[in-house]
Amino acid sequence: MKKIGSGWQVSVYEYTPSVVYKKPHTNYFFVCLKIIQDFPPIFFTPLKLHRWRRIVQARQLASLRVIANYVHLSKYLAHPVIESSGAYYQSRAIPVYRYVKNLSKKEFEKLVDDYARLTYYLYEQGFIDKSFNFLKNFGILNGEIVLTDLGELFFDEQEIREQLENRPWAHVKFILALSKEQRHYLVKVMDETFLSEKNST
Repeated sequence: MKKIGSGWQVSVYEYTPSVVYKKPHTNYFFVCLKIIQDFPPIFFTPLKLHRWRRIVQARQLASLRVIANYVHLSKYLAHPVIESSGAYYQSRAIPVYRYVKNLSKKEFEKLVDDYARLTYYLYEQGFIDKSFNFLKNFGILNGEIVLTDLGELFFDEQEIREQLENRPWAHVKFILALSKEQRHYLVKVMDETFLSEKNST
């Protein structure tokens, strides 16, 4: 299989033109290197780096163990087929960070509206994507937005509540590639979706 990508938790391979295979990393130093690439200052705090490496890998297995029971949500998760090893197959989606490049303002705003509806629906089903990383953790499959990164999900009510209070969708590091106008619209819609009075009661 041809390797087509890599993150903190998995390497991504082309299984067929329409299916990807995501295999967990097993090399300790490779994972550390991936983390350092995204957060260079952590190189100077090796104990923190070791803790992060352990947490992200444990979160991957824990998330997949639970999400395997959400069969009714398969189409919103790119049709995952999960192995006991923590590897999984998915339908191949276009990453949002690629998809948004040539969208008009109206098309971008519709995508954000769809994203807000999807993430709120998944929240109603009992989980959230930890970072709400719109650009990297979601993709477009058959014209619909789907969650593609299944390795960092929160299911615990308290964790979810605290994460929503932190507004991760507004963290610049996750949306820096967007224009100022696009960032403003995304944050506004997500704040309205998750923090409005009607949703906090």
